[in-house]
Amino acid sequence: MKRQGFSKKYDHEGTSDPNDQLLDDILKSDFQVTLPSDFAARVARRYTRHQTASQYVREFLTYAAGIILGLLAGGAVVYFFSNDLEQWLTFWNAYGTKFIYLGVFVFFILFFDKLVLPLLYLKKSGKVG
Repeated sequence: MKRQGFSKKYDHEGTSDPNDQLLDDILKSDFQVTLPSDFAARVARRYTRHQTASQYVREFLTYAAGIILGLLAGGAVVYFFSNDLEQWLTFWNAYGTKFIYLGVFVFFILFFDKLVLPLLYLKKSGKVG
């Protein structure tokens, strides 16, 4: 038995299968859909908007993760290397809510500074989309 080559095995020119002939006719025909003249510019603007938004989200998440990991590392150092843990617990009970309020405040400043305001500025200035 003779082995068929790749080009002969997948050559559909000589077949009588109507699906293969229809596919060949479609691929050989002219492209019937007309695109607007600014289609490429619109696609580029959408891509730029998507990439810019992704960059701002990644930057915000990087800053937030850095702050959270730093706080967790500081807490672990205090917990594991402190000789008098009761003193730290007393300090936390006295000032813990103030630290939580400060953390929420810093989170919202970071959120608006790194994510919301740049996107609003780019949209309003017309540089993106």
